[in-house]
Amino acid sequence: MFALATLVTLLVFGLLFAASAWFLARRHAWARWVGLTAASLVAMLQLLAALGGAGIALGALLQFVLALIAISALMSKRTAAWVPRLGARRRRAQDG
Repeated sequence: MFALATLVTLLVFGLLFAASAWFLARRHAWARWVGLTAASLVAMLQLLAALGGAGIALGALLQFVLALIAISALMSKRTAAWVPRLGARRRRAQDG
């Protein structure tokens, strides 16, 4: 049962990251926030697991570092300048 729960969790995070990457490449503003949320959740889960006494495995440390890198990349000013603001497409369609 534990293995199934772990598999479902990894599948959900994988789908969130895949959707975020796919739509961020197409400049959808919501994809940036989905990726940021997923990366933040991964970082928090790994941090809580380490603090909860599970110890720090090499894989968990790698996931934590990669989540921090993803968070910093998604929050950078260059990413914010490249992706239009949330709701900008809808406002442009209403104006035009």
